Order: sequence, then structure tokens, then C-alpha cells
Amino acid sequence: NSNFDQLENLKEKLSKLKGQDFESAEKKVNELEAQIAAVEKVNALFNKPVLVDGKLDEAAQVKTAVTLPAVPKTANESLNEVLEKAINLAKKQQAEAKAKEEQAAASAQNNRNSAASGQAAGNSSPAVTEQASGSANAPTPSTENQGTQSSTPTVGGMPNGAQNPTGAIPDNSNARVQPQPNLNPNDPAFTWSPGIRDKVLNIARQRGYISGNNFILLPVAIHTMTSGFMAGQVAGYYNLYRPDGSYLLTINAKTGYFFGNGKGLPTDFG
Repeated sequence: NSNFDQLENLKEKLSKLKGQDFESAEKKVNELEAQIAAVEKVNALFNKPVLVDGKLDEAAQVKTAVTLPAVPKTANESLNEVLEKAINLAKKQQAEAKAKEEQAAASAQNNRNSAASGQAAGNSSPAVTEQASGSANAPTPSTENQGTQSSTPTVGGMPNGAQNPTGAIPDNSNARVQPQPNLNPNDPAFTWSPGIRDKVLNIARQRGYISGNNFILLPVAIHTMTSGFMAGQVAGYYNLYRPDGSYLLTINAKTGYFFGNGKGLPTDFG
């Protein structure tokens, strides 16, 4: 390779020859020129010369998005074999690079599909975490109001099933979640996941915390969850009170996780 630049000197000497010597020398120079051109053409396909002094350098890497030509043919059969090896090396490297790209794309798509499926499952079937709430003096429900009684989604004109039928002022002095100022009760964070409101209220009835629909349920705060299957998402929190306004427990409208003061259960936000 280092002598490729001597070709012009050979041509100059060739011009001084005459007769049969000229024809023979001219043929050899032309063949040599074709061989040099073939080597340079193939070397240009790689990030560094892949053919050096007639040998293949397998450490050379084919350039990105390069179009591979047909194997150049010269009068030198030994060189032709090395040229073919170089082109085959380029084809192999391109195939490997394409396979890696396709594998990475497929893996990324699978991750997106899994994330979407998990999100859909979480939104469509949130689990109610049946945690005990603190209330040592909860009233005993009457027989006709126990069990799986359903609650009305909208009560007394209040959105999202919130209600205060007695008009009592809630006592939040010992509430686990304190009411935030200037809350918008129509914020999407306060929209209950399907079935969550009734499930938690029925658990509260079964445990004797409330009786029938004799309770106060009010939106009090919006927080970003830091635990559970919906960690990182925003949820609205409702406080459940007795009819006289005394605090019972707090409910996450999205997951159904609820907690009070009885067992000191942790909140699911920071």
C-alpha cells in the first residue's frame, strides 16, 4: 500500500520505452493500476484500510449505511481472493448490525407494550387494600344496612359521590390527611376507579364503622403516590366521617387503599 504513489513514476518511465518492451510494460502497469484502484475502492468501504499489503485486517469495520459493490476483478487472482474476503466481511458486519438494530427495536416495543398493558390492568382493576382503620367507638350498623349495600355515586349535588347529609362540620384534628385549601372537587384525581367507593364503604359497614348511608364523605387532598402499583401517579383522597363529623379514615380514590388511626398504617404518599 505504501508504494501506491509510485504508479505515476512507472507511467513516466513507461513513456520512454519503445517497441515490444513498451507493450509488455504498459500491460503490467495497466494491470497494476487496476489492482490499486480495486484495493482503494474496497478500503474506502471501511473505517480504516481493510486490505494492507495484500492481507485482510478483520479489525476494520464497515462504514454505516454504505452500499457494497460487487467484488472487483483484477488480473491478480491472489488479490481477487482477498478482495472477495473483504466484501464478505463487510456483508457479515452489516448483517450483524441490522440484527442488533432489529433486536433492540423489538425489545423496546415489547417494553412499551408491557408498560401499556400494566397501566391498562392497573386502571381497569385496581385492588382494594383492606386495611383496618382506627375507630374504637364506631356505631353498630342496623341489620338492614349491613352487608354489600351499594352507595349512590352522586349525593346531595356533590360530585363523585361525596356527601354530608347531616351538614355537620368535620373534625380533622386527628385526621391522617388534612384538607388542602382551594381544592377543586371536580378534579379528575377525585374520580373513583370503578367499584372502589362501594367496596371500601361496604367494608366499613361490615366492620361497624358506619351504618347504611349515614356517613360524611368529603374530598380533602390530592397527592402523588409513592408506593403501591400506581406509584408516581396522582390520586385524590377522601376522608370518611361519622354523621357527627368525627374522623374515621382516609381513602385513596384510585387504588382503594385506606388507613386511619387504629393500627398506624402508613400513607401511600410521601
